[in-house]
Amino acid sequence: MAHALVVDDSRTARAVLKHMLSKEDYAVTALESAEEALQFLREQATDIIFMDHMMPGMDGFAAVKHLKQDEATRSIPVVMYTSKEGEIYTGQAHALGAAAILNKPATQEQLRELLAQVIVRRPVDKAPDIQAANETLEVVVLDPPEENKQSAPDRRPQRAAQSAATPTPDKSQIVLSTEPAKPARISTLFTLFALAFAGAAVVFAFLYRQQLDELENFQQVQDKLLESTIWATNQAALYPSHELPLAGARLELLDAVLQSVQLTGFTGKVLLRTHSGQFCYAQAADGSLYAAADAMPITDCVVIGQNEQVSLQRGRLQTPQFTALLSGHAALQSGAVTVQVEAVGSAEPAVEYPHEDAVITAGDWNRVARLNNRVEIALQPARD
Repeated sequence: MAHALVVDDSRTARAVLKHMLSKEDYAVTALESAEEALQFLREQATDIIFMDHMMPGMDGFAAVKHLKQDEATRSIPVVMYTSKEGEIYTGQAHALGAAAILNKPATQEQLRELLAQVIVRRPVDKAPDIQAANETLEVVVLDPPEENKQSAPDRRPQRAAQSAATPTPDKSQIVLSTEPAKPARISTLFTLFALAFAGAAVVFAFLYRQQLDELENFQQVQDKLLESTIWATNQAALYPSHELPLAGARLELLDAVLQSVQLTGFTGKVLLRTHSGQFCYAQAADGSLYAAADAMPITDCVVIGQNEQVSLQRGRLQTPQFTALLSGHAALQSGAVTVQVEAVGSAEPAVEYPHEDAVITAGDWNRVARLNNRVEIALQPARD
């Protein structure tokens, strides 16, 4: 019988998944912390690990990183069993070595399909052969040729007699372990647009993970992932004229950056530079200004660009949601990483505005203003 290890601090979540796995003919060990799981794996083997993300002490990502750096456990498929979702999260999980994501609550059918994709059918009583682990993201080789087994270290000699009778699968058998990312559930079209750009980080994460065997150490892969995440975020962190810079979808992107910072061990400053677009404004009946409709002639604009002092004040304003994100984020708890806000206003447009004589409608002008209404993220490493 195959064996599964379930790691989750929720008793209910452990019980539910254990029951579902038993229906798929799995023996299950359920533990409530990553630390307990690592201790268990020093003495026992398993065919697959289901790992919660948010747990007291060591979280799921830290546990996956530890497992993939240990030759004795790196070949065991790890499934993130979590309510977190989205392209950026999926990319981070795969870049660390997770085989797939199983979102809570899962159905029996979803679990069955996932097992068919990622499981390495190796008897639990047999010590894992570290020479057989293929470290690319998409493909997992089930077992090595017989000659490689003779050289592999046996961490559980007392189980050798039981596993000797197990036939060696043909190494040509492979299973794809990549699970399609689920789209982020965001309420506005703008946020969907922004997160679609941020999803570019996922592509980079996959490419760098595939090149792991060509790099000298894992840190290089993590640095590339962080660099890609920052790049993708800066393409996506635009905001509508009626929103504040440090609110809405930008907070989700900042959270993704801080998670990447934490995973890669970066220390230093995360700099948030807020930029303001110079919109063509129309005036409402109550005297307030709003970004003009695209079809309005440019000559009917009441004003182009808001007062620079107002723009800088809006750029510095820290919303309650922004403050709550920073105060509770694990990446900032040690003080090794800090966040600094710098308001730039309209002084450094990313895209040059057209000459007003060449513009016919407010839409022609405001398309450029929207590209300049953005938050730029930069990293300043700590000095040794």
